[in-house]
Amino acid sequence: MSAHFQSFVQADLRFLMPLHSGQQVVVIGEAPQLTAALEEEEIITSIVVPISNAKHLLAADRSADHVIVPVLLEHNYKELLQEISRIIKPGGWLLLGFRNAEGLSRLAFWKTAGKNGAPHVALNTCQELLTAAGFGILSAFGVRQNLENPQFLIPLDRRATSHFFFQRIFFPNTRAAALAQKAASVLTSAGLQRVLFTDIAVLAQKRHTAEVN
Repeated sequence: MSAHFQSFVQADLRFLMPLHSGQQVVVIGEAPQLTAALEEEEIITSIVVPISNAKHLLAADRSADHVIVPVLLEHNYKELLQEISRIIKPGGWLLLGFRNAEGLSRLAFWKTAGKNGAPHVALNTCQELLTAAGFGILSAFGVRQNLENPQFLIPLDRRATSHFFFQRIFFPNTRAAALAQKAASVLTSAGLQRVLFTDIAVLAQKRHTAEVN
């Protein structure tokens, strides 16, 4: 089980996707480590889209093999997901990172949560919007520490993995983190492991036209 707990940095998020030489990847938002890693490896062409223009992406229909949104900053994310659906090729992968609206730290300390301006989104809401935009959900991960410094990615479809992480691997260094560790056993038993994470990353794949309802 320890194989799930390799330490990551933001640039390593690219390893979650099937990136190959010659593919076109759109990165939405500021992610200097990630984009630098893509450029240094000379595997793909990376386009960084300024977040201010994210609602209307300057890319042709079906021009991107894959899209990466390291941290969702656009509050009109429904429109953004529709734009991503427009530019991504059928079968292409989307990596979407976002602040967790159901995270314990936000619920417990709501007065100080979200001051960086990023929207908070519930996992179920994200999945519904992705499905409506023509994507199929592949995986969802709880992120520790956060999307800017994603040291651990914990699969959310496995209760035992989250329980093991918080009991054996995780070391709390804040009040919110200590609360999450104490609550982990009860919450994972109830299938609510998603609330233990401040940030979430979702992998989705654009369905082919015949697969879209």
